[in-house]
Amino acid sequence: MSSTTAVKYAQWNKLYLGGAWRSGSSSRTVTVRNPYNQEVLAELPLASVDDIDLAYRKAQAAQHAWAEASAFARAEVMERAAAILAQRKDEMVHYLVEETGSSYLKASIEVDASIGDIKLAAEYAHKMTAVILPSAIPGKENRVYRAPVGVVGAITPWNWPFYLSIRVVAPALATGNAIVLKADSQTPITGGLLVADLFEQAGLPPGLLSVVVADLDEVGDAPWSNIRFPA
Repeated sequence: MSSTTAVKYAQWNKLYLGGAWRSGSSSRTVTVRNPYNQEVLAELPLASVDDIDLAYRKAQAAQHAWAEASAFARAEVMERAAAILAQRKDEMVHYLVEETGSSYLKASIEVDASIGDIKLAAEYAHKMTAVILPSAIPGKENRVYRAPVGVVGAITPWNWPFYLSIRVVAPALATGNAIVLKADSQTPITGGLLVADLFEQAGLPPGLLSVVVADLDEVGDAPWSNIRFPA
């Protein structure tokens, strides 16, 4: 990018790693452009292998306490996020139009659907229970235990980026998991950074959500077997 080219949203130049806004430590960057007129929207340093490792380690450290939190506490964060998103709808629609080339109608539907999914996720928090159900086999019973899996990794695409990220982030968090979200490099603002900003504003405890944007040529073949996941 030429040094004389203005960056419209210079504030979106950091990733959300382990509950803090940090510059990606890769030497590579992505230039985010409006696909309609090629206006430069953001310059974002990408995540390195170390950044992604940090995101997962912070998630592991934060997840247990979140899983032990009451269903009401987790649902409250979801409800606040839905309310805040409704208040910020025009802002989100504007970003979707500029970053994805979306129509106003499509962007509005995407945000409305996201609000609905977050509200639905709030109900999931109260469904993490154990139940005993009858069995078709005489003398047997079926026991169903709903429990968080721990740390979830999610990769979301560039089309419907905000909704498709919300659709995985909200249920994962509501049910007691932590999540590391890899947003598409074509839509890092609407597909990830705005999601992190929303949940941070809603009071999500630090570490439970990280958003990374990376070059797969750099991070795809990393020795992830060295990461120690909890049993």
